[in-house]
Amino acid sequence: MGVAEPVREVHWLLVHDLHDAAGAWLGRQWKRRLPPNQRQDLLVLPTPALTLHTRAQLRIAEGRTQSLLRVCLPGQEECRISSDTLRGVLWRADGVWVKGDPATDMEAAYALQERQALLLAWLHGLGPACATRPRADRLAGPRWSGATWRTRAAACGLPVMAPIASPVAVVPSLFVVGNMVVPLARTAASPAVTEAARLLADQEGCAQLLLYGTEAGGHWHFVQADPCPDLRMAGSAADRLVDALAARLGMGSESLTRSA
Repeated sequence: MGVAEPVREVHWLLVHDLHDAAGAWLGRQWKRRLPPNQRQDLLVLPTPALTLHTRAQLRIAEGRTQSLLRVCLPGQEECRISSDTLRGVLWRADGVWVKGDPATDMEAAYALQERQALLLAWLHGLGPACATRPRADRLAGPRWSGATWRTRAAACGLPVMAPIASPVAVVPSLFVVGNMVVPLARTAASPAVTEAARLLADQEGCAQLLLYGTEAGGHWHFVQADPCPDLRMAGSAADRLVDALAARLGMGSESLTRSA
């Protein structure tokens, strides 16, 4: 009788771009906070490792999407990501990796579209377990132009910079993670602005959002937003944002520690 291959069940998943230092840092912060016996439940991967070494099964059953991803990295135990046991996933990656060059290879171009569609269907099928609502053109959240972001921000009640001819200094101003809003710019922290920032993040389906703005003339105005920010930019508030985002993925505060 053969010995069963070791299998690792994943409860939390973080996927980041290959050169996304902020995503890798965030994964390390969560690993340190989890008790030793739960650290294997968190899988942190650069996107090529997931998209090039995964076999996926998706089906609609009883009105919901059931999925199973089997990640088989060379020389490592198999990791299984089941929709029945997955508590949370944060997808930070922009690209979807395939073998070959999609710009010159028709098979690679088709594989890219197929994999993008598969991942989009998978993330949508996870429902609330997927922290940031995926888009057809960007799985990590909205990639609006500055003008579109300003239109959507204004509809939420944020003061928006009017088009001007001369350049202005744009600075990171507000972090939004769940219901937590951390100001980075002194003039961006009024109750009306923070509530509007929460509304914008909720409207766009973002578990985390960094708002950029200008403080020209002594008044803060919104300019742009980033749904995949670097939480390290929050300085002394970064720990609170890391914990708040962990809670959004279902890592209960009782299981998070500050021990290394």
